[in-house]
Amino acid sequence: MHGVSAPYTAATNIIAVAATDSNDALANFSNFGPTSVNIGAPGVGILSTMPGNSYGGLSGTSMATPHVAGAAALVLSKCTLPTTQLKSALLNNVDAISSLNGLVTTNGRLNVFKALTSCAAITPPTVAISSPSAGSTFTAPTTIAVTASVTSSVAVTRVDFFANGSPIGTATGAPYTVSWGPVSAGAYALTASVTDSLSATGSASPVNITVAGTPAVVGVNPTSGAQGATGVAVE
Repeated sequence: MHGVSAPYTAATNIIAVAATDSNDALANFSNFGPTSVNIGAPGVGILSTMPGNSYGGLSGTSMATPHVAGAAALVLSKCTLPTTQLKSALLNNVDAISSLNGLVTTNGRLNVFKALTSCAAITPPTVAISSPSAGSTFTAPTTIAVTASVTSSVAVTRVDFFANGSPIGTATGAPYTVSWGPVSAGAYALTASVTDSLSATGSASPVNITVAGTPAVVGVNPTSGAQGATGVAVE
């Protein structure tokens, strides 16, 4: 059975938490209350520490509540807020969930990213290909160092590089450079995508380069008027 609705209204310095499952449904053991419980958070099958230096899945509102406490700590790490504003940042930025409608005051489940970005000056990361420059020409076979410049208000976790849409490498730290090769002759559009520690992403505009074929020496033409003359052809 579901837990019953408590007959009180949560205090201004308290966030009452209901437990939800992986389908965003209220857990069958959870408390609820349209005026007494504020928000839902994952509380079913949550990986946690166990006795004997092991890990296991646990369920309960005791597993849901730490999600909200951790979110509060993360918000405070970026924003200096009094308790009432911290509570508002968490409760005013939930994901509305139909299964929680009328069961908790916010009708929603915790969204840490929304809460954090509601008060912190956090913008999505940007990335651009800084080398090679647009219009560069290389001769095959070759290896090309591809470098990206990144701006981000939080830590960057990875930069993925692509040539004509196919992955060519990943850099996880500055300088964000990969060695691409051997590269055969052709025309290539180089792009990159960046992912930050909040899982926000950004994409680079394409930089077009050309890799030309290797010049090949053509043998002596015995019918040529000039003895010993050779010609050069480009593949």
